[in-house]
Parts: sequence; structure tokens; C-alpha cells
Amino acid sequence: MSLSEKAKEYSSRSAKERRQRLKDSGLCVVCGKKPPVDGSVKCQGCKDKQAQTHVKRRLERASLGLCRCGKPRVVGRASCGNCLDSHRRGNKRASLEFSARVGNYFENVCQICGEHSTDYEMFDVHHLDPCSKDTNISKMRYLAWATVVVPELEKCAYLCSNCHRRLHHGRFDTLLGGNKELVLIPGKKNREAA
Repeated sequence: MSLSEKAKEYSSRSAKERRQRLKDSGLCVVCGKKPPVDGSVKCQGCKDKQAQTHVKRRLERASLGLCRCGKPRVVGRASCGNCLDSHRRGNKRASLEFSARVGNYFENVCQICGEHSTDYEMFDVHHLDPCSKDTNISKMRYLAWATVVVPELEKCAYLCSNCHRRLHHGRFDTLLGGNKELVLIPGKKNREAA
């Protein structure tokens, strides 16, 4: 190991030790003068300065036609190919996880025909009363599950894609008779209410 490598290692080790020492003493790890903001290791002044630096750097890179990571952007986009792919993978993963959670809430069973499957893409969430609909379930994947999503799911039925399309095209109207009220197979949410 060369002398410069040893100096770099000592410098990074001492910086980590300094940061830990300041953190333990309840001071900002950047300036070491003021106490940090609640839930952070930096004071408000250092946080604001860091945010301004990030905005300035992002604007400079954008004016040069670079992505936030510093690589050239894809034509007509604000990001490079790697960042776009990473963003798409993250969105797809979050969407699949949310679909699985909704499916598990309804026990992965169509509430009209009783079809059971863990293939979440074959199921739809149907609002029983469109007037009570706050928003689309698919747009709620980043919201609080218990306080926002579950109350909205309580207004819905979990249907396979075939039954959902038949319902929207009026195929169940003759089966429903004059009362026009759909009788659902009890899922988890309906059994808990009973």
C-alpha cells in the first residue's frame, strides 16, 4: 500500500469517527455547531445548503444535456437510459407488490364466479357505487394502506377480468332481476363485516 493510499484510508476513517462523535454528542455532523433537526443528523442550515447545492447541480447538468447522474440524457427525456430503466423497474416492482397486496386482501378470489388465482393481472377492482369512488385503486399504491387504501377497497368488489367486462356490458342484468343488486361471494372483507 502506497503512502497516498494510507493517507486516504486514514482520512476516511477519521472522517467517519468525527461524524460518529458529533452524532453521539447531539450536534450537526456537517458543521458540528448546531443541534440537528428532529429525526436527522444535520441542522436546518446545513440541510438547506445541501438542498440548494443539489438544485444548482441538477440545473447545471440539465443545461449541459446531462442526466442527474451525470451521463448524457436520452433525446426528449430528462434522464439517461440507465436511470430510465431503473425508474421503470422500480415502478413495475411497486405495482406488482401493490397488486399482490390487494389480491391477498380479497383472498385472490373473484367475487362473482369464484375463480381463484395468484395471477394478479387477471383481476380487476370494481367500485360498486361509482359515486362513492374517491380515486382509482391503481393510483393509490404509494398511499397509507390502513388509512387510505383499505377504506377505498371496502367500496369495491374483486372480479376476474371476464366477470368485470360482463358486468360493464350488462350481462348480469338478467340474472339480477328487478333489484339490480349484485350478490357477491363472501371474501375476507365481507366475512369480517358479518
